[in-house]
Amino acid sequence: WGESEDMIRLLGEYQAQLERLGLDGLALSPLRHPTGRGFAGSDSCADCHAEAYEVWKESGHAKALTTLEIQTPRRDGDPECLSCHVVGWGPQKYEPYVGGFAGMAVTPHLAHQGCENCHGPAATHVAVERGEVNASDEQRDRLRTDLSLGLETPEGRQRAVNNCLECHDLDNSPKFDFDTYWPQIEH
Repeated sequence: WGESEDMIRLLGEYQAQLERLGLDGLALSPLRHPTGRGFAGSDSCADCHAEAYEVWKESGHAKALTTLEIQTPRRDGDPECLSCHVVGWGPQKYEPYVGGFAGMAVTPHLAHQGCENCHGPAATHVAVERGEVNASDEQRDRLRTDLSLGLETPEGRQRAVNNCLECHDLDNSPKFDFDTYWPQIEH
């Protein structure tokens, strides 16, 4: 909206209204994630995937919610924005998933664009790997495979590109190019 003071004022009023209503006041009903699995948060990935976690921690993804908080006006109460800036929402659908980000007071471990937005909900995987849940070798291996993007295959690469494009669309990231962006977060 560039320099239009009227549009900026209207946007500010809209964002203030969203903030007053809160996520509960917007009557957003969390949906079950298509995989049926729950979210663990990116910090849960750090023990086994330390190198990938460090790459993420230094990336813009690890600060995604902050970019909404520092906007003028703030946009961290806007479901349209949250859907790509936190874990546990359907990108571009403005719908939270059960167990997804519900606000900093409730689910701070799901703030920012985290590992599970690309790899999928990992609570079961984390519980199995920590020995908190008994699983067969086959079940454990299946959970690992389900969370792998498999960029080394054309199908895996295309799946990753499509996943990125859910948030890096023409409206929000018009210059997005997977081959340019991927090296910034490659892990």
